Amino acid sequence: MTTVVELNLSPEAFILSETVADHPGIELAVVRATAHPSVLAPIFWVFDADFDALTASLESDPTVRGVELVASFDGERLYRAEDVEHGELLRYLVCEKGATVQRASLSGGRWRFRALFDEQENVSGLFDFSRRQGLDVRVDRVYPLSELHRAGLGLSEAQYEAIGLALTAGYYDIPREATIADLAGDLDISSQALSERLRRAHGALVREAVLPRFDEQSLSDSDPLSGP
Repeated sequence: MTTVVELNLSPEAFILSETVADHPGIELAVVRATAHPSVLAPIFWVFDADFDALTASLESDPTVRGVELVASFDGERLYRAEDVEHGELLRYLVCEKGATVQRASLSGGRWRFRALFDEQENVSGLFDFSRRQGLDVRVDRVYPLSELHRAGLGLSEAQYEAIGLALTAGYYDIPREATIADLAGDLDISSQALSERLRRAHGALVREAVLPRFDEQSLSDSDPLSGP
């Protein structure tokens, strides 16, 4: 039976640790990691950063090598690294245990992972590996694949709640039957906070729909890190 594990760890225990230290509050999301026994090549999004300063940080960060800019959108950029250091946990999950890392994101100063394991005993192996490596890894949830609902869309619980409310309240209707202010009042948050939450949710849904269409050829034709 396929088992889903959600865990989190400190940025010092994972890749891009120096970039994260240079940019407190930065938000990242690893969306794919192609792996071989000696090479781990992640592809990751960066959101709403000072991208000029970020470029310098990525170039000097010893935990990643050969970073290239793949795509650039309003407030978001997609990067690919040729290989990483200090990616022991991700390498272990992908290369040794054959796990599918469905999501790895940095928010609020912690990396959060969701991994799918084919065998339950591999989950116990993860705990043992983390202790041996001295990694600050905390397990949030372990549950069967059958319970994976909104998580498969790449949405957080708060994003799922917000986008669900917007849909049922008629925010997406033409003409609209509800405003951001209406929805924010229902959720007891500010209009700005809700607008940002919905934008994150929309971005997650678009990435889930579009990113799988990026094939290796399109990635190999991407621009270098120096970018636009």
